[in-house]
Amino acid sequence: MEIKEITLNTEKGAFKFAPHFNAEDCNPYEAMKLFESNNWEMLGETSYTVSIEDGEPTTFKGINASCYLACFIEVLI
Repeated sequence: MEIKEITLNTEKGAFKFAPHFNAEDCNPYEAMKLFESNNWEMLGETSYTVSIEDGEPTTFKGINASCYLACFIEVLI
């Protein structure tokens, strides 16, 4: 399965990360984590929604959301 899109839901709004035609070095998950690590102070509370091919979107919320997201992504790869 392939990731279609990861949405970072924050108090400032939703930020969407998807595969890009010329981004060989950075997949949507890496791009989202880089963005989040550089902007965590302004983002506030976050949750994640992952859309994959041939599946329903999966949302991760709560204190361990980033850990659950990382495990989910690792299983997909």
